[in-house]
Amino acid sequence: MVINDSSLPQLLLSALHALSEAAQNPQHPFRSFAVATVWEGQPFTRTVILRDFTAEPTQLFFFTHALSPKVSHIRHQPEMACLFYDSQSGCQLRLKGQAHVHQDDQLAQKYWSAVPPSRYGDYTHPTPPGHPILPPSPTPTLNFFSVIRTEIYEVDILLIRKQGHKRATFHKSAATFNGLWVQP
Repeated sequence: MVINDSSLPQLLLSALHALSEAAQNPQHPFRSFAVATVWEGQPFTRTVILRDFTAEPTQLFFFTHALSPKVSHIRHQPEMACLFYDSQSGCQLRLKGQAHVHQDDQLAQKYWSAVPPSRYGDYTHPTPPGHPILPPSPTPTLNFFSVIRTEIYEVDILLIRKQGHKRATFHKSAATFNGLWVQP
């Protein structure tokens, strides 16, 4: 992955482009990323798969079972943090955003149509993730498929380099991100 850090706009553009590539390429280092939520004052972190990304508006999407704890966490406190890291390029990307749960709506239906039938069981089993598995019904009829859409409002990019680290932060105001170089 190549990150162009010649200017703040180029750095942000490179990072957003990397996220767009990751959503399409299962081998991309940003494809799997950590998501942090808060529940009753306690932090919770887990790894999810980036399923889609849009630069304008700046949003990322991942799928989950509707009964997973992260859905409850997001509904209770929609602020979410995401962490991406590529060890080859030394790029750490931290995002903050407002998460939204989509289930049984047009957005969820759009993404459900792209889920391969071999993965249906991940979202049709009535047992919540992390609970003992009950025998599946012969033909699952319930759909617990949810899409988490996160509107990004803050981007923090750290480039870890032997010749000196670089870091920049970007905050969204209105429709644009304003950035500045900061001490790594």
